[in-house]
Amino acid sequence: MATTRRGDGLNITRGEVIAGIADYPDEDQDALLWLHGYAMDALGGSRTGFCEWLGVDWTTATRVWRGKYGASIEQYMDRVLYLRRKAELTNRTQFVETIITRKIFQLCDVARDTGAMVMVSGSSGRSKTFSVREWQRRNNHGRALYVYAPEAGGLTAFLNALGRSLVISARQTNREIAEAIEKGLDYRNVLIIDEVAHLMPMGRGPTIKTLEFIRGLHDRTGCGVVLVATPLFERQLEGGKWARWFEQLQGRVELHMRIPQQFSRLEIAEICSAFVDDPDPALIRTARDIANARKGGVRELFRHLGRAAQAAGKLGDTLTADHLKSAHKFAQDLLSIPKD
Repeated sequence: MATTRRGDGLNITRGEVIAGIADYPDEDQDALLWLHGYAMDALGGSRTGFCEWLGVDWTTATRVWRGKYGASIEQYMDRVLYLRRKAELTNRTQFVETIITRKIFQLCDVARDTGAMVMVSGSSGRSKTFSVREWQRRNNHGRALYVYAPEAGGLTAFLNALGRSLVISARQTNREIAEAIEKGLDYRNVLIIDEVAHLMPMGRGPTIKTLEFIRGLHDRTGCGVVLVATPLFERQLEGGKWARWFEQLQGRVELHMRIPQQFSRLEIAEICSAFVDDPDPALIRTARDIANARKGGVRELFRHLGRAAQAAGKLGDTLTADHLKSAHKFAQDLLSIPKD
């Protein structure tokens, strides 16, 4: 990722791009919105890095984005589409799909395809963040916007976090930033808000402004919204002291996926399959026992399986339950401190 020097950032917001490309064919609009998002995400928002990567000067790029190029953009679009295909082929991450991640993908698809507000909740370590970030990666740079809800700072902090994804300067009033955000989103976008419980009223001067802003943004722009939460947020939303203030927000949530705390045999089998072909029942059973015994969830299980697979490989063995048990015992022994 390029490093953005002072004065070298993209100085065109997503809202300006949406307005500028409105008269282009739909397929060109789609590619140009992707281009803007890719410039921000993968290229770090560097104007110099963007121009070097695309092979054009900044004036040409901004004229195309603003709909003022004054000539055919066919060759320009051919270049964009070529680089898009290349980026999508090379930007593949190692991701283990399970029944849970596929369900989360499907939920995000609903938000994308229908502009719905949906929610996925589950305990820590249940693949929520991992899944929505992977879904975002697969679903067009700039189209799906991910925001990790700030733990403090209220509406101002949230507006700044979301504004950064849309190339909106924080050197404005909250009203100005909110208006720019609204111009930068439409029915083609999905807004993913992780750790949404951070936005609940708390501390001195508690307020529901941030959650109400999200509801209003969804209503006014038609963008899809994915709320990622823990069971605590759900309980606060439905039965906490602020519950009656959130009736409108709850009414907007069309689908709510609740991930079970316990891992199923199918999910564990799919995870084990990332480390060994056709995992045997004993390995699946051991892995499931480990995952369901602690709060570390899938992250902890992946670490144990990784160490076990590494140990088995050094011995020239196929990964088995015994290797996993040894890796798990090593971790437990490491953390065990005598009390006497």
